[in-house]
Formats: sequence, structure tokens, C-alpha cells
Amino acid sequence: KAAFKRFQKYLKHLHFHNFKMRLCVGTGDAAETACVYGAVCAAVYPAINGLLVLTRCKAKSIDVSADFDNAGISFAISAAVSSQLVFLIAAAAAGFCEYKKIRKVSFDE
Repeated sequence: KAAFKRFQKYLKHLHFHNFKMRLCVGTGDAAETACVYGAVCAAVYPAINGLLVLTRCKAKSIDVSADFDNAGISFAISAAVSSQLVFLIAAAAAGFCEYKKIRKVSFDE
């Protein structure tokens, strides 16, 4: 949440086109799969919705499903992104500065 809030001004300059996402979750037990599926949906849909609203993008397809037969997680995402070069450079520089701050804090502790 903190990183999302920090990079919010940079995300406004990104334009996403043809956004597609597919996520399939499964475990060995059907009841556990249902619980994991509910938790994943509760996390994924609000996060994707926030990203799409912020970037003014319309999703082509978002598919989160439960696989009761196979155990494991499969994930696929695709999107076309366009932006002006100066904003991409600014976002990369900001991300690098944040990385350096996080790295310094983790090594100091």
C-alpha cells in the first residue's frame, strides 16, 4: 500500500491497453481450495480495480478461478503500456531511490 501510494503520481502517466489477467488457484483439498480462492479474490479484485481506475484503463478480461482437480497456482498477465519517456525515467529514478532506502534500513537492522 505504501509503495502504491508513493508511485501513484507516476502511474497516472501510464496508459494501459488490452489488459488481460488469468489466475487459477488450487490445493489438494476442495475445502481448502475454496478458502484460498475466497482470499485471493478478496485481494486481487480490489487491487486490480484500483490500478485500472488510477490508470484509466479498461480491462479486456480478468479471470480468477478455482481448480479443484489440480494443486498449484497458475498466473498469466498481459498488457500494452504506453507513456512519455520522461515520465518513465522519473519513475525508474524514484523506484531506485526507494530501493536504496529500503536496502539501507534492512542492512542497518
